[in-house]
Amino acid sequence: MSGEWLLRLDSSLSPRPTRPATIGPIAGGRSLVVGRDPSRCDVVLDSAAFPGLISRQHATIVLEESGPVLRDSSLNGVGVDGGRTARGEAQHVPLRDGSTLVFGVRGSATEFVYRVAQRQTETNPQATAIAPEGSEEIHTLDTLGGSDDDDNGCIGPAVASDGGAPLASAAAPAAAPEELMVEELQCCICAELLVRPCQLRCSHSFCSPCIYDWERRSRTCVICREELEEAPPQPVRLLDGLTQKLAARCLSAEEKEEWEGRA
Repeated sequence: MSGEWLLRLDSSLSPRPTRPATIGPIAGGRSLVVGRDPSRCDVVLDSAAFPGLISRQHATIVLEESGPVLRDSSLNGVGVDGGRTARGEAQHVPLRDGSTLVFGVRGSATEFVYRVAQRQTETNPQATAIAPEGSEEIHTLDTLGGSDDDDNGCIGPAVASDGGAPLASAAAPAAAPEELMVEELQCCICAELLVRPCQLRCSHSFCSPCIYDWERRSRTCVICREELEEAPPQPVRLLDGLTQKLAARCLSAEEKEEWEGRA
């Protein structure tokens, strides 16, 4: 017998293709990457109600000798037993049987709630990966292949939570840090690198043209739905300087011209 770990969707929530009923199992020596980018993640979570709530590579869970640990790499955070994790590769948060995880806790405390559970199973490297439709959707890492020392923690090919074709292979090399920053600093309205970024009272940032256009249609934040104040969004000079440097280094000449044209 060997211990395996699962994440089970809270009983108050209904599963869907981008919110599976069960995530795992997580076996020793393996890592499980959760996020909205199927090319990097083993399990895809995504929110239609709150675009950008789940980061492209939101969090990684690894089973170590002492038990499962979580590394948060997201913008909107992961809640663990009522607290919030600290973002960064060095921040490994230990999990226990019964721990409650909330992915995207800064934007929604109710949409992605999972319970950590340990189960005892017979070791079987030929275990199947997908449960029948309508039952718990289980992602079995043993069937996905991949290397234990994969730089970005992804194990591929990832299997879609609805039982469809593999999402993507994780054999591609890990993206450079600057490329990851470009993708993380995207406006969730236009899905492009932030241009002239500004910040709302709730601390969420958007392109200035995008949020001003949004305000004509809605008086709530795109991500967390907090009501917008009357004062205009505040420019974020630090982010503005960073996005300009990233645009110069990472965008092609055509992409940079288009990016500058949006300003």
